[in-house]
Order: sequence, then C-alpha cells, then structure tokens
Amino acid sequence: MVTIKEIAARAGVSTATVSNVLHGNLKKVSPATVEKVRKLIDEMGYVQSQGPHAALKGGSHLVAVIVQYQIGVENSLLTDPFYGVVIGVIEQALKKHGYDIICCFTRQIM
Repeated sequence: MVTIKEIAARAGVSTATVSNVLHGNLKKVSPATVEKVRKLIDEMGYVQSQGPHAALKGGSHLVAVIVQYQIGVENSLLTDPFYGVVIGVIEQALKKHGYDIICCFTRQIM
C-alpha cells in the first residue's frame, strides 16, 4: 500500500503538500505541483484510508453490495459472468458520483 510519504518523496514535496492536494486545499500549492502530485497518486495507486476521512466528513462514501447465494452455488458464483457484469456496472455508476464499492457474498441475509 502506497503512503503519502512515498508520494511526497517521489514528487520532491512535503507530506503536507500531498495532503493538501488530496483534500483540495490548493491555495498554497502551485498548479504544476498539483498536477505532478495527482499524476503520482494515480500512477502509484494511492488509496486514501476511509476511517479518518469518514470521521472528518461524516460519511465514508462506501456502498455495500450484498449478493445472496444458495447453498451449493458459492463455488461458481464468482466465475459466473453475470455477477461480474452487474457488479462492474454498479461500480462504474458509483465511481461517477464519488463512491466506492464493497462486495459481500453471503448465504443468508439477516
């Protein structure tokens, strides 16, 4: 998992600068630095921890998709193209609105 420290080191900036870019606090960051940091965030695959973000913003922007299966089907569930397509479409729609997806496969929904 890539850290803010690693991105800062590669970009030649402070961790505070990377944090400012991640949180949209761009008043003190030059456009060239913003572009460089955002490019490294994408290239290096940085994923922001949802815990602190959720606590500060009042929500996690996570949506759980729960798939119920019947006994005896669980082995073929993930290899069935139908589920891959449906979950992929849901994920694309959620990403457009700034949400991430968590999938849960269960035999029983309480």
